[in-house]
Amino acid sequence: MTASIGGSIRNQQGDPIAGISVKLVHEPTASAFAKTSDASGQYQFDSVKVGGPYVLSVNHEGINPEECKDINLKIDEVFIHHFIV
Repeated sequence: MTASIGGSIRNQQGDPIAGISVKLVHEPTASAFAKTSDASGQYQFDSVKVGGPYVLSVNHEGINPEECKDINLKIDEVFIHHFIV
């Protein structure tokens, strides 16, 4: 029983940003997973354990750190979050 989390990373002008590290942390267990945004600024975490809460964050030199907190996933849910940095 899993879900997925995905989205994009874009600058203030709406341009995609590649190569940004995206971190997903399951708070109760401190399990952490990392992905890197692709050439179109997209990132995707598949087969994520349902439940939560999770924290999704981006942190990269030259951009302000951003977080999305209190993510709780249901079975087969596709959670989408777009970062504007």
